[in-house]
Amino acid sequence: MPDRNQPSQRQPVDEQPMLGPRPLAARKGRGAVSNLQGRYEVNGREEFDDGWEREEDEAAGIKTVVTDEHAKSILSRNASPDIPFKVSLNPYRGCEHVNNEAPMRD
Repeated sequence: MPDRNQPSQRQPVDEQPMLGPRPLAARKGRGAVSNLQGRYEVNGREEFDDGWEREEDEAAGIKTVVTDEHAKSILSRNASPDIPFKVSLNPYRGCEHVNNEAPMRD
């Protein structure tokens, strides 16, 4: 055990080894902190501009429109072989998130 009365044997700051960047900290409920490629992955990823980004003022012009729906029935009939039921509840005519993700172009 070191003697508390003796001066510290620490290295001067300019001689201490440099530490690497701090790892990203995980935050509960926020998903992955990174999407780094693993050394055994076959496929690589790289970022590029595909022209789909909108200007801020262009995105601000899109407004939500609410209309009354006078449906004949809340039931939706399914005749598809890959859906295991014949009838389902369908209270909505459309959904807002599709319009936000798919920009409407003229």
